[in-house]
Amino acid sequence: MPTKYGGDDLSFRKQRVRYPLSTRRLIRLSQARTSTHSALHIPSAAKTAFGPPFAGREAVIHHGGSMRINLLGPLELQEEDLTLDIPGEKLRTIVATLALTPGQGVSRDDLIDELWGELPPHNAANSLQGHVVRLRRLLAERSGKPWMRDILRTSRSGYLIDAQAVAVDAVHFCALVDEAAGLTGAPERTAAKLRQALALWRGPALVDAGQGMICRIAYAGLEATRMIAREQLIDAQLALGQHRLLVPELERLHSQFPLQERFCEQLMTALYRCGQQADALNVYQQIRQRLGRELGLEPGPGLQAQLQQILQPIHRAA
Repeated sequence: MPTKYGGDDLSFRKQRVRYPLSTRRLIRLSQARTSTHSALHIPSAAKTAFGPPFAGREAVIHHGGSMRINLLGPLELQEEDLTLDIPGEKLRTIVATLALTPGQGVSRDDLIDELWGELPPHNAANSLQGHVVRLRRLLAERSGKPWMRDILRTSRSGYLIDAQAVAVDAVHFCALVDEAAGLTGAPERTAAKLRQALALWRGPALVDAGQGMICRIAYAGLEATRMIAREQLIDAQLALGQHRLLVPELERLHSQFPLQERFCEQLMTALYRCGQQADALNVYQQIRQRLGRELGLEPGPGLQAQLQQILQPIHRAA
């Protein structure tokens, strides 16, 4: 399936992302964003997938208010029974960029980079201010609630979204995944928590926001965390003895992500537990050949350990 940025939806831990900013801008923005805490908490298992700008951040979870900003799919704002669609990519990019860190300011320079990359208009600061004014007016007019304009606030160096007034689905998703990771030895509760987290997704993250660096990094990180959540949910289901129910889903995931070794390992486990030893061995041979042909790699330790577990009864019988 094509991704937001083109190509197949492979594991983002192996996929390169090209940013449209200069090296100088990239280094400056990475250093600036690493030095601050993020409201978008990254579960420890996924931190490496987010890259340097997210490394070492601590959790700052905001529960937010009555306005909900949904980033896990097409951007939408919900207030009670009202859903607001934001017209125009630049306005959506402003909302998405600020919503990734509610309550924390994003500088004007970073927002200009996010909106225009290496080709900002001559009066970029004024253009940014004009977009913000339009966005505030749009929020008030379309909701019929004048106070909605105040969700978007001016900070010392730029702009922020009021963390007390909004809740963000991406923040909630990462918090649920992190909570599930802490439920050691409780597969039923873990599975329930991960199902709740994955149910928040309506499509690719930030799909209709811009392609600036902040949104690109967040997109890759959120999708990687989604992949981890899927893997952990399947682990919990295997622990609950649901291997027969999992085989069709794992075959679909293995077909969709053919180089994702963890899904392959889980499929081998499910097939083996269903008594389909030959099929499990065939799955191993297929991924071994594909890894060698496409990446010049051998299967990792997890796959090799699973292979040995399947082969043990054969060796004992011999």
